Amino acid sequence: MGQTTVEEELTTFLHEAIRFFEEVIPKIMMVMASGGGARIVPGSDAPPVAAIRLVANYLDAEHALGRLRPHDPEIAARMLIGSMWHYVFAEFIGINEYSPMPKHTFVRGVVENLLRGLEPETTKI
Repeated sequence: MGQTTVEEELTTFLHEAIRFFEEVIPKIMMVMASGGGARIVPGSDAPPVAAIRLVANYLDAEHALGRLRPHDPEIAARMLIGSMWHYVFAEFIGINEYSPMPKHTFVRGVVENLLRGLEPETTKI
């Protein structure tokens, strides 16, 4: 944090999230389809919960550095992670076949749209 731009950090993270979800979503779907869904219910230390906390803490720290405006970091974290989950799920079930969007385009758009809303306000002269 604070080493590169927030845009670069989030872009890197979201590409990693897509790679992770591409691996786990098919597995989760298989478990759910076999009736094993009760085993997926996460606890407070489950990876999805930890990921939300990690991203929220990162966004909160960037705000403390003055690189983001005041915001609810957990909501922003859920938006980011949820967007990547949805992208991969849509790809998995074939939606992207009918409405294609390359990963890099999607990630860039999510980051740009989120950051546009979180940019620090500038003082007008």
